[in-house]
Amino acid sequence: RIVSNAGGAILAEAGADVVLRNSFVGGNENNVDVVHIDTASATIIYSTLAAGTFNATALSCTNPVGVTVRNSLIVARGTPWLYLAFNVVCDGVDITYSAMEAEFMGMGNFNLGQMPTNDPDSWFLDYPAGDLHLTTPPAALATTARWATGDPATDIDGDARPTVDGTLDYAGADLP
Repeated sequence: RIVSNAGGAILAEAGADVVLRNSFVGGNENNVDVVHIDTASATIIYSTLAAGTFNATALSCTNPVGVTVRNSLIVARGTPWLYLAFNVVCDGVDITYSAMEAEFMGMGNFNLGQMPTNDPDSWFLDYPAGDLHLTTPPAALATTARWATGDPATDIDGDARPTVDGTLDYAGADLP
């Protein structure tokens, strides 16, 4: 868990290679990028990336070398057209079987619609404190991910995930 950092959570630059698996990253920090990839690469699997409001972005990139996201949950607290909060601002990112608050091209991605901006805890246990455990997320989140050989066999708390290729599963780091 890398959460509630006023300066953002992860900055990968100058050839760095970041791998996130079963991770909570972000929280309710405003005007910061949660994960920023700058001339680097990243692989994000079964993770929950969560941004605050205003100019906050869950995943952003500058000259990415290669960024892939699979089976993840990506949200930003705020109304994009009002607060300029965004889920993903990353040219060339390959996102599959993940859930976001807006349409995003890629195999199996799901548009959850906007997270309740005044009540993010309707989806998460304590979003303002960076506790991104799921409480009552949209039902479609349960069938967005597709488990594949090599994926984590458990969620962030050790709860068992399916371990058969192609099995439908919750996107993100936590099973509610």
